Amino acid sequence: MNKIPWSYIIPTDLEKKLLLKAINSGWYSDGYYLRKFESKLKNFLDCKFFMTVNNCTSAIQLLFYFLKFKKNDEIIFPGYGYMAGPNIALQMGLKPVFVDVDLKTFCINKNLIQNKISNRTKAIFLIHTYGNPCSMKSIVSIARDNNLYVIEDCAESFGSIYNKKKTGSLGDFGLFSFQSTKTITSGEGGGISINTNKTDYEKLLCLRTHGVKQKRYYHVNLSGNYRFTNIQASIAYAQFRNFKNIASKRNKIEKIYKNFFKNKIGISFQEREKKNKIIPWTLPIVLSKKKFLKRDKIILNLKKKNIEVRNGFYSPNQLPIYKKIDTNNLKNSDFLSRQILCLPFYIGLKISDIKKVCNTLLSFTILKKK
Repeated sequence: MNKIPWSYIIPTDLEKKLLLKAINSGWYSDGYYLRKFESKLKNFLDCKFFMTVNNCTSAIQLLFYFLKFKKNDEIIFPGYGYMAGPNIALQMGLKPVFVDVDLKTFCINKNLIQNKISNRTKAIFLIHTYGNPCSMKSIVSIARDNNLYVIEDCAESFGSIYNKKKTGSLGDFGLFSFQSTKTITSGEGGGISINTNKTDYEKLLCLRTHGVKQKRYYHVNLSGNYRFTNIQASIAYAQFRNFKNIASKRNKIEKIYKNFFKNKIGISFQEREKKNKIIPWTLPIVLSKKKFLKRDKIILNLKKKNIEVRNGFYSPNQLPIYKKIDTNNLKNSDFLSRQILCLPFYIGLKISDIKKVCNTLLSFTILKKK
């Protein structure tokens, strides 16, 4: 029996062609495709500047370092989402301050942010979870009123649009991932969109390369190596050239799943604002406790059927590394963490496989006692 993976990459002829060109150019580190990819993404995102880095976690670390956040400075994070940002903050001696999410959108609840701001707060770090943009207009307004940075985690929202603007162009900085499961991938890789000024961009470029600016081997800042490679960029650029097709197929797969589950009791979907255009990263569904077996048991049962699915992200109240941080009042985040199931989602997924996933999942409902 063939396995249905949660994510899978099918290389295109263009990816193979450009990768070979990058190899044959002799430029493995810096090179044509690196500069081309950065230029294209700057225009695509409509941000002031864009730079690549070796992964999104490095982008977070580099940005926090650049912004000169100090020990015990506070950063506001959503209580549900991938915890890369809070993890780096904790590692750097900063204090993550968690705000519960909206139960319907899975994104940070804009109405709860203001009460979490203190005189130590430096930034609001947003996660456009599963590709769904946060309520940016209200959140940016709160940030401006309190002189805070707005940092967008766009690792899952490449190409998603909020009010006619792409994620990554709405805050001060945007963070991107090109890891293997993402909408655009080069295996690993990341990027930072800069919407402030050229000085910030040039300083980040310097920090990306050991703090060296122009004079070779002359370090003007303490930093490390956060560079993306020309080899990786050739693959990412090839995928970017195919983005319209990728986006169309991802939206089609989501639509097939939703049509199949339409009117099925016990399954609900992430809600979006109508004015937004979403490029889904995956398909998260919320399982009713009354209708289905325990989520983790379903994951194991699906695995036995050669179907790979994934649980939701762990909320910080469930993670021992945050035991010294206030993780109270995260009721929605905790609920989503326990009840979300993410279904197989990649552009090569067949309709027959989608039907198999759906039918198998529905077989794990709780049988009523006679």
